[in-house]
Amino acid sequence: MASQVFITQASSKVAILCGFLLFIGVSIAYTSCKDSVPDDEVYANHSSDATYVGMATCASCHEDKHSTFIHTGMGLSFDSASHSKSSAIFGQEHQVYDSSKDLYYYPFWKKDKLYVREYRLLEGDTIHQLEVQINHIVGSGQHTNSHLFTEQGFIYQAPITFYVQEQKWDLAPGFENGNNARFSRILNSECISCHNSMPKLAAKSDFKFTEIGNGIDCERCHGPGSLHVAQRTKGEGVDVKTEIDPTIVNPRKLSWQRQIDLCQRCHLQGLNVLKEG
Repeated sequence: MASQVFITQASSKVAILCGFLLFIGVSIAYTSCKDSVPDDEVYANHSSDATYVGMATCASCHEDKHSTFIHTGMGLSFDSASHSKSSAIFGQEHQVYDSSKDLYYYPFWKKDKLYVREYRLLEGDTIHQLEVQINHIVGSGQHTNSHLFTEQGFIYQAPITFYVQEQKWDLAPGFENGNNARFSRILNSECISCHNSMPKLAAKSDFKFTEIGNGIDCERCHGPGSLHVAQRTKGEGVDVKTEIDPTIVNPRKLSWQRQIDLCQRCHLQGLNVLKEG
């Protein structure tokens, strides 16, 4: 009987202690959430006053970070079409046939220029042929290389992609199952800016580009750098070892939810529904 009483008393003490610790934990979490400043109020470059300065400007002070970043998947995400950029294999045996459109696609090089030839056969004779020069390759080479071409400032996707892990050419994502848009799929800024640095657009257009970069750059995650550059070139600014620099976003200093939001801006699968305005 005495041992049962002892166990009951001990269990009660443990329950009380657990309840107390739970209360403390909830209180701390509540206080932390209540007292924390929203990320968009901490950073001054989260405003229309801040502008993009380009990765070369960032590299002038952060060469150590730049020299390694350009070799990452993001740094290699987008570039001009070249032998060194391409991860694909080429040859007559590497062609794609779309049975739904009865069209063949043949990627090939003419010296240092990449082309995709579309053609159709009838009893062994070529009855249709179109060659398009590829201007840009999308993808770091870890998974895919997709292919883009430009016409008068507009960017279009070619209908074939090289799948690196399978080591084969096939129809590009979204072009399969009878949905081959051939060379007519036009890309907007939403597509380009998730695979590349922020592009510059012609006035009142979401499709016509005046300038595009080569690879995702620093400012895609850190935000526009003009305020940061202006302050630092004047020799001003906080000690980042002890304080948050309000002129540039440091993803490591964001709340966990904002860190996820930042990644999901491009990596969340599905349709984007943008806020009005």
